[in-house]
Amino acid sequence: MTFPCTKCGACCRRAHLVQPFLWGDRINGGCMMLSTDNLCEVYKSRPTICNIDKAKELLYPDKDVSKNYKDNAEICNRFIKEDKMDEKYLIDMKQFEA
Repeated sequence: MTFPCTKCGACCRRAHLVQPFLWGDRINGGCMMLSTDNLCEVYKSRPTICNIDKAKELLYPDKDVSKNYKDNAEICNRFIKEDKMDEKYLIDMKQFEA
């Protein structure tokens, strides 16, 4: 299983919430590496905090991967709704049901 990212960029626009974050844009709070098409310009070498799998291993090594993905998907969906983005970006939570 991989994280079902919809590439909405909502998390990247909240880089100001992560301290310290080297690529934070002081003007709008988002990551300076987020391109206009919501893709990361440094995806292969992105910071650990931007990599759900690496961050989980560092911060929550004993947490179940599926539970971690579900928790992150819920946060993603909350950001998408807060930003009033197109619903096409919402992550389908049914995939996490047992």
